[in-house]
Amino acid sequence: MNDKIKKIMEDNPEQFTENIKQNIEQEKVVNGMNTFQASLAGGAYFFRVIADPDVWEKEIDPNIVIRAQVNKPDNSQIWMTFQNTTQYNEKEVQTFQVAFEQGKVTDIKKITEEKS
Repeated sequence: MNDKIKKIMEDNPEQFTENIKQNIEQEKVVNGMNTFQASLAGGAYFFRVIADPDVWEKEIDPNIVIRAQVNKPDNSQIWMTFQNTTQYNEKEVQTFQVAFEQGKVTDIKKITEEKS
């Protein structure tokens, strides 16, 4: 974990339970994290967003939707795909997809192909 992430957690302790903080320190995404916490834990990601039409205009920037889920979760459908070696304690980079409901992680699916 880098110093920037440590500082974010130190400066905003109310946003991080002890469990969430420990998982971010281990660079692991877990159920219950919000979009910001998951991005701190998992690292760089690419995403797919279907914005909640009751909240957002049709052409909204999906990054705005992702950020808004921290404080005002809605029914937007969000998936983040990460690649790292820490989620599954592997030597090789693993790819996994994280699904969010109401701004929280609800599903983590490993999508790296197993080598035979």
